[in-house]
Amino acid sequence: MLERPTAYRFVYLAAICALAALVASAAFAQYSARWRVQLGDEAKSDGTLIFNVEREGGSVLQVYVSVTRATPLNEIAAAIGDGFTEQLPADEFDVTVDERGSVQLRKKGNAPDFALELLRSTVTGLKVRLNHR
Repeated sequence: MLERPTAYRFVYLAAICALAALVASAAFAQYSARWRVQLGDEAKSDGTLIFNVEREGGSVLQVYVSVTRATPLNEIAAAIGDGFTEQLPADEFDVTVDERGSVQLRKKGNAPDFALELLRSTVTGLKVRLNHR
């Protein structure tokens, strides 16, 4: 069994490490002028995709996209594109959905670079991959 001072030091060290990991993940967000959302597999359930769009040095915007079970990937990509178009400022972002069913999100003009992440997905089976350039 650990002595009390050693146990307290262990808990304190664990808390410091957890805090450092949290700060590091926020500090190392990858910002880019262009992101691609690629989809794979099939949506095996209805659900929602929640994307975070974080402007460099600025605010975080959330985009919600509803997905219905067994929807083809190109239609899910179109829904994601519509979600970005409808929920993000049109003067800062350009959205393109290509024929392969992937979505490109780009900054416009002098808008700041941004980070994109899939915050949460309640859709089972659907794979979402994010790439930046």
